[in-house]
Amino acid sequence: MPNIFELLGKKKTPNLIPKSMGIKTGEEVKRVAQEELEERIYNGSSSFNGINVYVKMALTTKPEIICSNEREQKIMDDFRKRTRLDGLVLPSMVQHLCIYGKSWNEKVFNDPRKNNGKKIIIKLDPMDPKFMDFRRDEYTKRIIWDEYGEPASYVEYLKFDIPRQPVEITQLGKRAIEFPKDKIEYTPLYTLGDSWEGIGLIEPSYNSARRKFETLQGIAHSIKRVGFPLVGLEVGTDSVFPTQEMIDNAAEEFKKLDEKTTIAYPNYVKPTIIESKNIERIRKNADLFTEEEIAGLGLPRALVMGSGESTNRSTLEMQMILVFQTMGMIQNRISISMEDQVFPELVEEFNFEETPVLKWADPSESFMKKVKKVSRFLPKAKQPEERPEEEDKEKEKQSSLFEDFEEK
Repeated sequence: MPNIFELLGKKKTPNLIPKSMGIKTGEEVKRVAQEELEERIYNGSSSFNGINVYVKMALTTKPEIICSNEREQKIMDDFRKRTRLDGLVLPSMVQHLCIYGKSWNEKVFNDPRKNNGKKIIIKLDPMDPKFMDFRRDEYTKRIIWDEYGEPASYVEYLKFDIPRQPVEITQLGKRAIEFPKDKIEYTPLYTLGDSWEGIGLIEPSYNSARRKFETLQGIAHSIKRVGFPLVGLEVGTDSVFPTQEMIDNAAEEFKKLDEKTTIAYPNYVKPTIIESKNIERIRKNADLFTEEEIAGLGLPRALVMGSGESTNRSTLEMQMILVFQTMGMIQNRISISMEDQVFPELVEEFNFEETPVLKWADPSESFMKKVKKVSRFLPKAKQPEERPEEEDKEKEKQSSLFEDFEEK
């Protein structure tokens, strides 16, 4: 009988590839598709209004580009005007960060031969995050890194109806164009673990927003079916026993009833109104998902829903402090991205002494003035009621009588 160890030693497995096992990394976690996040904005009034609130608040005051001298300041002012930084780039960045959790801008350079050999940025073109991605390995689908531990390059997926491009590649079975690292400005909002994929404000509450949309559809169908009053007929009396033909004839006549119809019916036919009694109960279920959606946005209900229901002054002011902290983080992400990926191009080309700084003004001062004006119409927080003086005197009197009784 052969030895089991000899059999194992003779077995050859030249094609065996070792496979490591471990926990999922940030790149392997299943995420919500970008198209579905965008769909929530189209179909969700709360998400749409909440994102617009963030964009308006972020751009309440324009940021400053601070330089070390007048020459550099003039160059940066020209850059700001040339790239439409305030009117196009910054609003798109804030909107994309809030919805998709990431922002992509293509740095469009001029032809150095036509500008005295200088290579300058003439345009910052906001890219659609739905079509942008990192360069990935075809086998593992992981991001390809450079020697600095950063994405080596980026790709833009092409739509099916776009003609074939000279530099077209294929990634994950899709047509794409590859961009060098220095041609794209990539900005994430929230990141978790080792992932470079940004997380926005819509994705954490995506399931609640989707369920709310489905619930509202159910409510609409319910209202269409039983929400409007229905006409019911009671045919027959104590002395009149209706036949099936009499019931059918009465039902046929009332089917044609509308707001302009005049109808005559015998005394043994009694029309009644059937009303729905469960609409409010269904509506409460939709409110539950609305609260979850608003919580994901991180905004007070008064700003998202446009109402002061269940909100008082002190609560609103505390919530606004948290909103401004979130807004400050979004602005800080944009500033770091500009100072690290865009401004150095100008520093190198024009020999700046220092890298310019993108500084945002504090929006809380001007915005809180508006909030205080609105909060005047909101109910004040309930304070503990003070006891009337007469009640205190009566209790003191009872206490003194009780003490006299004990002494006796």
